[in-house]
Amino acid sequence: MQEMHDDEIDLIDILRVLWQRKTMIILGSLLFFIGGVAFALLTPKVYEYSSTIEVGKILTNVGQGEELKPLQDMQTIIAKLEEGYIPQVLHVSFRETQVADLAVKVKVPKDSQLLLLKSKSDQKDASKITSAHKNIIDLLIADHGKILDITRQRYTALVENGRLELQRLEDPKVFAVRENALKSQWEQAQRAVEDNKDTLALLKARAARIGETKKLLQEQIQEVKGMLATAQKNRESAIGEATDEARAMTLLMINNQIEDNRTRLSRLEERLYIDLENEKLAIEKEMADNLREADRRKSMVNESKGQLDKLYVDHAREIDMQKHKISELESRLNTIRPTHAMAVAIPSLKPVAPRSVMIVALAGVLGLFGSMLLAFLLEAIKRAGGLSRVNKPSAAE
Repeated sequence: MQEMHDDEIDLIDILRVLWQRKTMIILGSLLFFIGGVAFALLTPKVYEYSSTIEVGKILTNVGQGEELKPLQDMQTIIAKLEEGYIPQVLHVSFRETQVADLAVKVKVPKDSQLLLLKSKSDQKDASKITSAHKNIIDLLIADHGKILDITRQRYTALVENGRLELQRLEDPKVFAVRENALKSQWEQAQRAVEDNKDTLALLKARAARIGETKKLLQEQIQEVKGMLATAQKNRESAIGEATDEARAMTLLMINNQIEDNRTRLSRLEERLYIDLENEKLAIEKEMADNLREADRRKSMVNESKGQLDKLYVDHAREIDMQKHKISELESRLNTIRPTHAMAVAIPSLKPVAPRSVMIVALAGVLGLFGSMLLAFLLEAIKRAGGLSRVNKPSAAE
C-alpha cells in the first residue's frame, strides 16, 4: 500500500513539476520548433537530376526469327559507365569547378533497355550536373558510334556485293553461256537420237536384203540342184555309151560339170545356212544394241531438256532470292538505331532533400523533450537546496 501511495505521489509530483514549468517547456519547444522551421527554410533544396539514355539496337537473328538487340550487353555498358566514363568526367569536372561532392549513379529500370544517370544537388549546381551528364552520354555515344560504323560498313559492303551478284545473274550474256551450253548438249542428244534412227533404218534395210538374198540363194540352190541332177543323168547315160574317145571326153566334161555344180552348191548352201545366218544374227544384235542406245539417248534428251528447264526455274529463283537477300540486308541497315539521350539532367518536380516536415516535427519533439528534461533538472536542483547550497561546505566539514 505504501509503494502504491509513493507511486501516486511521484506521478502527481511529476505532473506538478511539468505544470509549474509549463511556460519554460512551451517556450523551449517553441524555440526548437522555430529553429527547425528556420533550418528547413534556409537549407538549400536538393533536387534529383535524371538523364535517360536509349541504348542503340541492331537487328539480330534469334532462333528462327529476328529481334532488335542492344549493341552491347547492359552489364557491359554499366561497367563502362561506372568504371570508365563517370570517373573520367567527374575528375575533369572537379579540376574545373572544384566541386567534390558531385556524384552520378547508373540505374536500369526493370524490364527495359534504358539507362538512367542520376545525381542529387541544389539548383546552383544544375549547370555542372547537366554538363557532366552530357559529357558522360557523349562518351557512350562515341563508343557505340564506332560499333555502329563497323556494323554499317559491313552491311553496306554486303549490300554492294549482293547488288553486284544480282547484276551478274540478270546479265543476259552471262546467262546465255549457261543456257547455250545446255542447249548444245540437248541438241547434240537430239541429233544422236536422229542418227540412231537412221542407223536403225539401215539395219532394217540390211535385214530386208538378207531376206531377199535368202530367197535368191534358195532359188540358185534349186537351180544348181536341178543342173546337178541333169548332169548326173547325162553321166549315167554317157557311162553306158562311152565306147570311143569322144564319148570318154564327154563323160569327163560331165564329171567336171558335176564337180563344179557340187562345189557351187556347197558354196551356196554355206552362204545360205552359215554366212547369211551369221550376218542375220549380227544385224539382229546391232538392232538390239541400237534400240538400247536409242533408249539411252532419249533419256539423255529428256535429261538435257529437264536441265534446261531447271536452269530457267533456278535462274528465276536465284534472282528472287538475291533480291530478297539484298532487301533483308537493307532492312537491317535501315533498322540500326544509334544510342541517344532521350533527356539530359531533368530535375525532379519536388526536392528530395531536406524533408521540411520531418525536420520541423523532429525539432518540435526534441524541443519538447529537452524542455521537459531541463524542467526536471531545475526542480531537482531546487529540491537539493539550490545551487548555492550545493556549492557551500557543510558545518561538519
